[in-house]
Amino acid sequence: MLPSGLMSGFLSVLMSVLMSVATHHGEAADPDLLEWIKNLLDDIFNIGPWLAVAALAIIILLIPAAIITVFLIQRRRHPTEQPASPEGEDAQGG
Repeated sequence: MLPSGLMSGFLSVLMSVLMSVATHHGEAADPDLLEWIKNLLDDIFNIGPWLAVAALAIIILLIPAAIITVFLIQRRRHPTEQPASPEGEDAQGG
Protein backbone atom coordinates (compact mmCIF):
# COMPACT_ATOMS: atom_id res chain seq x y z
CA MET A 1 0.00 0.00 0.00
CA LEU A 2 1.26 3.48 -0.88
CA PRO A 3 1.54 6.16 1.82
CA SER A 4 -1.42 8.54 1.84
CA GLY A 5 0.66 11.56 0.76
CA LEU A 6 2.09 9.71 -2.22
CA MET A 7 -1.32 8.33 -3.13
CA SER A 8 -2.97 11.76 -3.03
CA GLY A 9 -0.12 13.22 -5.12
CA PHE A 10 -0.50 10.44 -7.66
CA LEU A 11 -4.26 10.96 -7.82
CA SER A 12 -3.89 14.71 -8.30
CA VAL A 13 -1.42 14.18 -11.17
CA LEU A 14 -3.71 11.56 -12.70
CA MET A 15 -6.74 13.85 -12.45
CA SER A 16 -4.85 16.79 -13.98
CA VAL A 17 -3.75 14.63 -16.92
CA LEU A 18 -7.28 13.32 -17.43
CA MET A 19 -8.74 16.83 -17.22
CA SER A 20 -6.22 18.18 -19.75
CA VAL A 21 -7.21 15.41 -22.15
CA ALA A 22 -10.89 16.16 -21.58
CA THR A 23 -10.46 19.87 -22.37
CA HIS A 24 -8.99 19.14 -25.82
CA HIS A 25 -11.35 18.94 -28.76
CA GLY A 26 -11.60 15.89 -30.97
CA GLU A 27 -10.32 17.52 -34.15
CA ALA A 28 -6.71 17.19 -35.24
CA ALA A 29 -6.35 20.98 -35.18
CA ASP A 30 -8.31 23.98 -34.00
CA PRO A 31 -11.12 24.51 -36.53
CA ASP A 32 -11.18 28.28 -35.95
CA LEU A 33 -7.44 28.50 -36.62
CA LEU A 34 -7.74 26.39 -39.78
CA GLU A 35 -10.58 28.57 -41.06
CA TRP A 36 -8.56 31.71 -40.33
CA ILE A 37 -5.52 30.30 -42.19
CA LYS A 38 -7.71 29.25 -45.14
CA ASN A 39 -9.30 32.70 -45.36
CA LEU A 40 -5.90 34.37 -45.13
CA LEU A 41 -4.45 32.22 -47.92
CA ASP A 42 -7.55 32.82 -50.04
CA ASP A 43 -7.11 36.55 -49.60
CA ILE A 44 -3.39 36.45 -50.42
CA PHE A 45 -3.43 34.13 -53.44
CA ASN A 46 -7.02 34.62 -54.63
CA ILE A 47 -7.21 31.22 -56.34
CA GLY A 48 -10.03 28.72 -56.60
CA PRO A 49 -10.14 25.46 -54.65
CA TRP A 50 -9.38 23.24 -57.68
CA LEU A 51 -6.35 25.31 -58.59
CA ALA A 52 -5.09 24.96 -55.02
CA VAL A 53 -5.58 21.18 -55.18
CA ALA A 54 -3.76 21.02 -58.50
CA ALA A 55 -0.87 23.12 -57.18
CA LEU A 56 -0.51 20.91 -54.10
CA ALA A 57 -0.65 17.77 -56.23
CA ILE A 58 2.11 19.12 -58.48
CA ILE A 59 4.25 19.98 -55.45
CA ILE A 60 3.68 16.54 -53.93
CA LEU A 61 4.70 14.86 -57.20
CA LEU A 62 7.71 17.13 -57.77
CA ILE A 63 9.34 16.38 -54.41
CA PRO A 64 10.13 12.68 -55.10
CA ALA A 65 10.93 13.47 -58.73
CA ALA A 66 13.49 16.06 -57.61
CA ILE A 67 15.02 13.62 -55.11
CA ILE A 68 15.36 10.94 -57.80
CA THR A 69 16.84 13.45 -60.26
CA VAL A 70 19.45 14.63 -57.76
CA PHE A 71 20.29 11.01 -56.94
CA LEU A 72 20.81 10.14 -60.60
CA ILE A 73 22.92 13.24 -61.24
CA GLN A 74 25.13 12.46 -58.22
CA ARG A 75 25.41 8.85 -59.31
CA ARG A 76 26.70 9.90 -62.74
CA ARG A 77 29.16 12.42 -61.30
CA HIS A 78 30.59 10.07 -58.68
CA PRO A 79 30.36 6.49 -59.93
CA THR A 80 31.22 3.89 -57.35
CA GLU A 81 34.36 1.90 -57.93
CA GLN A 82 33.87 -1.76 -58.67
CA PRO A 83 35.44 -4.06 -56.08
CA ALA A 84 38.45 -6.04 -57.27
CA SER A 85 37.61 -9.52 -58.46
CA PRO A 86 39.17 -12.48 -56.62
CA GLU A 87 40.96 -13.58 -59.80
CA GLY A 88 42.70 -10.21 -60.07
CA GLU A 89 44.03 -10.47 -56.51
CA ASP A 90 45.47 -13.94 -57.11
CA ALA A 91 47.23 -12.80 -60.28
CA GLN A 92 48.91 -9.96 -58.37
CA GLY A 93 50.05 -12.30 -55.65
CA GLY A 94 47.96 -10.55 -52.98
